[in-house]
Amino acid sequence: MRILTVFFGLLISIFLFAKVNINTADLKGLTKIKGVGKATAQKIVDYRTKNGPFKSIEELMKVKGIGKKTFEKIKNDIEISVDSSSDSTEDVKTAPIKDEKAEKSSNSSNLIDINSASLKELTKLKGVGKKTAEKIVNYREKNGAFKSINDLTKVKGVSKKLFAKIKDKITVNESANTEKTESNKKVESVEKNEQKNQRKDDLSETKNSHKKDDSENNSNNQKKNDSSESNSNNQKKTFDDLDLNEIEDLD
Repeated sequence: MRILTVFFGLLISIFLFAKVNINTADLKGLTKIKGVGKATAQKIVDYRTKNGPFKSIEELMKVKGIGKKTFEKIKNDIEISVDSSSDSTEDVKTAPIKDEKAEKSSNSSNLIDINSASLKELTKLKGVGKKTAEKIVNYREKNGAFKSINDLTKVKGVSKKLFAKIKDKITVNESANTEKTESNKKVESVEKNEQKNQRKDDLSETKNSHKKDDSENNSNNQKKNDSSESNSNNQKKTFDDLDLNEIEDLD
């Protein structure tokens, strides 16, 4: 009987004075710590979920509601398990990444690209009818690709309320946007070259016309000079004839 009493006494003492692992303990386990109520235990769990397992027992002071005084009272009753913390750290690091990738892939596949979507695809958005879809397409053709989903509010018929409803279901394909921008740049450069060539042609035509006018003026002036010379020669002959006649009369 004495042996059994001692054995059970040891078990009870171990149970009562066993340290609580703050990295693995649940709400009930954390409330067994003296001075830690249900609200504080919930804050410990929330901190652990957000920031990962505690690297040291002193890190517990970063939890709201646990100051230095509280920590001094409970520091001998708590512990962290190195093995469990490393395992849980790996779980915390890898699990969210997998979830984020899965969410991104699933979300991106369901999103509608407003830069390439057809009328039928645009009308799948809640609140977007055929007329609004046509306005979106017309705006896109007139102004080029949307640079961001926020540009959709520039389309007539797409109010802030409607945009708030559909913003999580639309996207903008950046690669398509850059390709269109590059193609627009090429078109602009071609247009500029054409304008330059046109100006050169106009200048050459203007110069040629000026040369033509000058040559015509010169030929006209030459003709005038020739005619004036011929007239003067005729007058001279007339005067010479007159002089001869006068001399004959005098004789």
